[in-house]
Amino acid sequence: MPEQRRNGLVRFSEEEKALLRRYLRSYRNLVAGRIPANTAARKRFVEVAEGRRRSEAIHEIAFVKWQMWMRLRPYEVLDENIVDVASEPIGRSKRISGAPAMAEPFFSTRIRDVVGRLVDRSSTRGRDALEHSASWFNSALGTEFALQLDRWMRDTFAAGKATIYDKAMDAAHIASPSGPFHRLWDGGHSLIDAWTAVKNASPDDTFAQEVAGYLGAIWKDVVTPMGLPIATVDREWFQQTAVTLKEFGITKHQFADAISQTGSELAGAALGVVALLLNWDKADAEKAASLAGSLGVSTICAANPILGLVAVACFARAYQTAKNANSKSSLPVGLFSGSAGSAVILASSSIIAGPVWVGLLVGIVASILTQRAISSGAKRVGEVDWNGVREWVVSAVRTRAGLTGLLSLKTA
Repeated sequence: MPEQRRNGLVRFSEEEKALLRRYLRSYRNLVAGRIPANTAARKRFVEVAEGRRRSEAIHEIAFVKWQMWMRLRPYEVLDENIVDVASEPIGRSKRISGAPAMAEPFFSTRIRDVVGRLVDRSSTRGRDALEHSASWFNSALGTEFALQLDRWMRDTFAAGKATIYDKAMDAAHIASPSGPFHRLWDGGHSLIDAWTAVKNASPDDTFAQEVAGYLGAIWKDVVTPMGLPIATVDREWFQQTAVTLKEFGITKHQFADAISQTGSELAGAALGVVALLLNWDKADAEKAASLAGSLGVSTICAANPILGLVAVACFARAYQTAKNANSKSSLPVGLFSGSAGSAVILASSSIIAGPVWVGLLVGIVASILTQRAISSGAKRVGEVDWNGVREWVVSAVRTRAGLTGLLSLKTA
């Protein structure tokens, strides 16, 4: 190990050198919280690294020595009577040769550390950027931006002459027009009904032509403002339900949108799934809860049921992470932060006049500031010694009660 600008009193055994070469990045990620402390060995390792416990396992001794060598903690002579208390590895290992661990050049170590930090930072920022993009995009789908985007997609991707398969799916509507919401009940536009219509469109086409025609016709339905129905419904049921929902301020178009899927809504749900998967292994319950809160508000405002399933999955992951880390208090903070961020975007878009992108841009900036304020405030509240506050209040009341003789309290 190099000693330049390091604590020269520290001496490493060959086994400790090998462990540090193999696991140092995992050690540091575990202490920093980028690897979840979800086992007894990992929890103990973090406590040792933070100085709250004596080092006992060889992993712990090696890392404590590294901290002293890096002057991150005061130097002391360790009792190296190693106790085998860790049956599972602390971190994810790397493949290395079986040769003995030798001292590495100083610049080689420095370059490897710098590159590792850059990779970790860039991947973290990429995940955060994708998470924010998923929240902002789905929030925007609850505004006029969604209709404009769907119209643009229709004009760009669904333009052209209708094929025999398009006409087969619209056969009932062509024979007897039944209004703009005909896709919901004419029996030709759900995934199963559309395939039946395509198969019966022509007796002379091949299976490959039917598959291509089916996919093309479904694509044209999805990339339109009306979208693709989740399932075929009864027309009378739709009309009666729409009348009932109107009393609650829900229009017929909003009801139809809730039981259909457009290309923009599918894109928003897919973006939410990708953000969830990329952050799945990260032990940050507050971020997962924030994403769940944001997607939950967007689900209601954009009437996107598939996005609702993604929001539920995000919340389940946040709850599991918080439970493993014993920090359930981070759940309400994250949910409130994410929900408030989406609500600010929606409010800005509805209040600010002019092009829709102006309201969205202002809303995104306001959303960032709002979420930062909520996280900062929650952190400060969490740092307060509430037991001390309670004891002070009880003491003050008892003192006052002793003076007046009107009240007598005691601490729990």
